[in-house]
Amino acid sequence: MKQKHLIVLILVVILCVSLVRALVPQPLSGSTGRCVLSGQGDCFLVLDGTPVELHNRTGNADVFGDLATGDRLFVLHDGIRETFPAQTYAYFCLRIGQGGMQDIPQHVMDGLTELGWLSR
Repeated sequence: MKQKHLIVLILVVILCVSLVRALVPQPLSGSTGRCVLSGQGDCFLVLDGTPVELHNRTGNADVFGDLATGDRLFVLHDGIRETFPAQTYAYFCLRIGQGGMQDIPQHVMDGLTELGWLSR
């Protein structure tokens, strides 16, 4: 009987912690980098030579629609998940300069191409 109460108590604590983490917003950071667009419409922000996939949380479904690969962006985002490619939620995105493919490091383009994010 005591073991059942202990298991239920542990499950309730886990549920409460999960709810608090889901409801409390994560601290936001601002980053500046270069944009890389995939053929599927995914947008990446290149930070210090590392591509970070941006998941749109701006409320504007077409926030990445007017961007081009190489554009310089300022993005307000939450924590960066360390996968490859890295990922984050973007809450604000502003193009602060134009650019082109020549502004993206070749190793970034090669890495994204090898994983199928970009076409050859």
